[in-house]
Parts: sequence; structure tokens; C-alpha cells
Amino acid sequence: MKFLTTAITVVVSVTLVFAQTRNEATLTEQKICAEGAKEFVGRRYDKLLSYTSHYNKKLNRCFVDITSTLDDKFTLGTIWDVFENRLYADVQIPTAGPSGIVSGPAEGQVLGRKTSTVEEYLRLTRQLLTE
Repeated sequence: MKFLTTAITVVVSVTLVFAQTRNEATLTEQKICAEGAKEFVGRRYDKLLSYTSHYNKKLNRCFVDITSTLDDKFTLGTIWDVFENRLYADVQIPTAGPSGIVSGPAEGQVLGRKTSTVEEYLRLTRQLLTE
């Protein structure tokens, strides 16, 4: 449980840091993106931990960065294009066992490129969530 809490804290903290970077999107673009992300999440997820929306001005895309759980065995991170319903990235972080040791690698992908650690996943998704 300690690892799960740590992993969630890392994902949420990094997401918040990304969200605080400069974004040239207009308030209207950000508002439309936030409303679209809220609707998207409401249709898809019931065991939701957290989500943030981000309008990427350079790509003209609205992304939602979602953290959820799967049967208390994994923490899942996904990044979706809200309006095109396209998965851009996902990661699966195993919940720690009683010893606090992770039960497996944090496997994921970003635009089809495989990742094997949380850090690698965050490094590759940073550009989507900061421009």
C-alpha cells in the first residue's frame, strides 16, 4: 500500500507540475477542454482517483490525464485525446505487496513506444501535457 500511495503521489505531483507550466491556450480553449474532459471521464470511469485536463495549443488537442485503479492490484495512468477519443499513452503500475516491494515492472506505452518505468512514461508524456 505504501508503494501505491507513493506511485499515486508521484503521478499526481508530476501532473500538477506539468499543469503549472506556461500554456498559450486561450481561456475559451481551456474551458472547452476542461468541460470536455469532465464529460469524457464521467462516461468512462467509475473507480477514478484523479484527472486533469490540458489543452495543447501546438497540437490543437485537448488531453485528459487520468489515474485510476483496477481491482486494487494496479494503478493505471492514461492520457486520452478528449474529442477524438484516442488513447495517446497508458501505464500500469503494480500495487506493492506486504513487503512494500513492487510486484512487477511499470509497463506502458506512449504513442506506440513501449515504456518500462514510471519515470520513462512521465518523460515521454511531458511534452503532451506542457505545450
